Amino acid sequence: MASGAGHSSRQTQPQGPSSAVLSLWKQRVEEWYPDLYHQPYFIPPVYMYRTQHQAIQLSGRTVFMTQPSVTDLPRGAPPALQESDVRDDVCQQKVLECLHRLSQTQTEGMFVLSQLNFGHYLNDPSFAAAASTLARPEDLKAENKHRGDFDVLIIHRRHGILVGEIKAIGDTISSLPQQQQDQQVTKKVEQAIKQLHKAEDVLKHLTDYLQPPPRVQKTLMLPNITRAQLQRVLGDNPQLTQDLGHCLGMAGSVDPSALCMTSDDVIRPVQWWQQRVTGSGTDPAMTDPVYLDLVSRFCGPATTVTVHCSSTPRLALAQHSDLRTSGDGVGETAARFAPVDIVLHPTQVAVLNSKQPLVYINGPPGTGKTLMLILKALDLLEQNKPVQVVSARGSGSLAASTMIYKQLQQTAGPTAQQLLHLHTFDIDQGDDEVERAVKTLRSAAVGGQLYVIIDESTIFVP
Repeated sequence: MASGAGHSSRQTQPQGPSSAVLSLWKQRVEEWYPDLYHQPYFIPPVYMYRTQHQAIQLSGRTVFMTQPSVTDLPRGAPPALQESDVRDDVCQQKVLECLHRLSQTQTEGMFVLSQLNFGHYLNDPSFAAAASTLARPEDLKAENKHRGDFDVLIIHRRHGILVGEIKAIGDTISSLPQQQQDQQVTKKVEQAIKQLHKAEDVLKHLTDYLQPPPRVQKTLMLPNITRAQLQRVLGDNPQLTQDLGHCLGMAGSVDPSALCMTSDDVIRPVQWWQQRVTGSGTDPAMTDPVYLDLVSRFCGPATTVTVHCSSTPRLALAQHSDLRTSGDGVGETAARFAPVDIVLHPTQVAVLNSKQPLVYINGPPGTGKTLMLILKALDLLEQNKPVQVVSARGSGSLAASTMIYKQLQQTAGPTAQQLLHLHTFDIDQGDDEVERAVKTLRSAAVGGQLYVIIDESTIFVP
């Protein structure tokens, strides 16, 4: 059914937004997602873990050091990253990676929305007038007003709507006795059942303008719990089994664990997908016009899409960023990790403050090895100590060494630049080249002290 016809069936709000507004929303999503009928899309296209940073002074510069999460936050204490936040982020990432793997097997369109807050649905101020004529989550009873979110919301072109509730349970209870483990899992499942019922109420309220409305299916996502663990808990609790089965749309006391995503499904999700989604068959209500209408409302310009932004000093003043397309995701990632501000782990700060005469830094690409060399060199230059930037393996390391040298030249003041020197050797050429390198660097020593920066896997002590 076309969206315009659907609005006329709403008795509580008979007047919907103008056809021009709806056309704009649909046109926009067709521009953002040109293959929306045949390709999966993820919104937001990137996932950011929550982090927290503290500004410190290092080498005369302000850098940001990551702060560890806390277990408990005292009353009245300022907001801080808690361990439960970290666990939630890890579980969310596991589920999204699982769905990405699943999407590679899909030949039909679907949209996977993550952490969509109820209050973000149709809340863009630019479309407030149009959105005010539509059903909103706050129209429901008090317990649904503004509170809650969809951990995962999938709008599928043929199979309707799937809402998933993620519970981060399993990784922290392995040391407990089995009875206590089962109690913790039971508690999380009970919470999830309530939240899934609430999410279903909200979705049915938001889509009741469509006649017939699309099918809403629910699933519980436990990426740290095996199916055997879940089955054990359900087997010992018939009432919980019945409640979960009823929540997931199963009649009687049939084991509902097959409709839940567990750690068994994180790597191989196809069987779970077939059990939970495709096994119910196609949804007759999900015509292409209905699919486009739902996408335009949940993923269009009137609904806000957000990602975490805990370190506001690094990213202007906004607490969130609006991300919809892959291009947005690439741009946002580049902005967050561009070297405008320096972010270090506490272990990196400890290495930079180390008084060891020889420090060897090892790690995969992108972990900040070159950045730490630059910071250490700047610290030495500010102490009026000469710094020797060395390329020891000819052309193989010259580019990296030259980059460090140029960066130090640009950052250090005119006086410090006089203390900075670049040397190029190729010690693989033989003993004569090694002897030349040793002689050159010994002559550069001042008062028996020599400060050498080498950006390669060469330990060279003249």
